[in-house]
Amino acid sequence: ATGDGGGPGGSGNLGRDDRWGREQQLKEQRRLRPLGDVWSYDVTKKTFELLWQFKEGGGCPLPRLSHAATVVNDTLVISGGRTWDRDLGTWMVLNDVWEFDLLNKKWRERLMEPRLPRNYHSMVAKGDDLIMYGGYQSFKSITGNMELVYSDTLVAKANDDNWYKILPPPNAIPGFNDPGFRFQHTAAMDPTGNMFMWGGRYRSTRDVGGLWHLDLSDLSQVSLFLAPPEHYEGYYGLQPIHVTIMFMTMTIFLALFLGLSRHGPGGRRRTRIFRRAAEARPGAPQEVI
Repeated sequence: ATGDGGGPGGSGNLGRDDRWGREQQLKEQRRLRPLGDVWSYDVTKKTFELLWQFKEGGGCPLPRLSHAATVVNDTLVISGGRTWDRDLGTWMVLNDVWEFDLLNKKWRERLMEPRLPRNYHSMVAKGDDLIMYGGYQSFKSITGNMELVYSDTLVAKANDDNWYKILPPPNAIPGFNDPGFRFQHTAAMDPTGNMFMWGGRYRSTRDVGGLWHLDLSDLSQVSLFLAPPEHYEGYYGLQPIHVTIMFMTMTIFLALFLGLSRHGPGGRRRTRIFRRAAEARPGAPQEVI
């Protein structure tokens, strides 16, 4: 599956290290559109063949970019990515998984639980299982635009429509015991079940590095647990009355917090921590947010 468009810090996102002005980026966003076609490449003949052309009306995935894709036997699997929302005039992060039968040239959506919005992540196949790592997500909350970078390793077993997470070792520190928080990276699986990962970025390409290796030769010996729903997904399902109550509660809490910060013991220290968290918000890991 193919697509074209900008990424975080590029023409699809107004990132910190973007060299373009806001007006120029908005023009680029309007010009670029994702694609929804599927192509195969014959290595011997060095030619491309169109397998699928996107059709309006459902029954196939939305056009997208920055998604993850891999091949399981005779099936192309894609996950997440971003699509252009014509009504809102903005990019929308996707949380779906689709399978394309390369022989019969038909799409089928695989309804995974929970629905995990991801883009700029990686996905590889280990036998009939899927392994997904990291990625990027942005969404709007009451406090403004939020950006998340992930460091989790997700597993989708064959004939099981649940996402699982690999349990990290005790006292693990992302970036020291594992590849850490990253997106726009590359991953590959070798024939013996060893997953390799390299490159990508956190806020800039200088934030990540090294070649990482994960032994998945015997997945039955890996500790897994059911992936919980993303914490911000509940926000989108709130009714207006719930949003009003939550906003009032947050306003009261903020007023109390500011009062304690100014007049209570240790208030100066707490104020500084709050400001640091706000400054670190763009591209911050989920734990920080």
